[in-house]
Formats: sequence, C-alpha cells, structure tokens
Amino acid sequence: MEDPQPTPPDVTLAAQRVEQAAEAEEKQKTRQVAESVLAVLQSRGIPVDEESKKKILETEKRETLEGWLVRSATAKSVKEVMEE
Repeated sequence: MEDPQPTPPDVTLAAQRVEQAAEAEEKQKTRQVAESVLAVLQSRGIPVDEESKKKILETEKRETLEGWLVRSATAKSVKEVMEE
C-alpha cells in the first residue's frame, strides 16, 4: 500500500482562506442582525441602555439574535426582547 500524497501547501492555504472568508461572512451577517435589533428598537422609541446594547452587539449566536429581532417588533421594552 502506498503512502498517501501530502496535500500541497498552496491547496491547504487556499482551503484555509476559504474557511476564513466563510467565518468572516458569518460574523458580518450576525453583526447585521444585531444592528437590526437595535434599529427596530430605536425606530419604535424603545430606549436601550448601554449594557443591553453591548450584550446585543456581542452576541455571537445568530439564532438568538433572530429571535430578538422578531420580538423587537412587538416588545414594550428591551428587557422583554431579551427574556429567555
């Protein structure tokens, strides 16, 4: 049985770049959802304290943010948006 051929460095590097680009795109999309949550709350006149704003912007789970975005359309407070 022959030894498998090692992957050439340029192929490995290209794969790493593709993965990094996908991760960067996912982070950008997540950030956009977070900013959308804040924009909806602002447009509805709901005050957002600095701690809540920071938590929204630092949340990395897009599913969580998408839930908050839906709730931000009808919630009466930022606390109501972020309730578990």
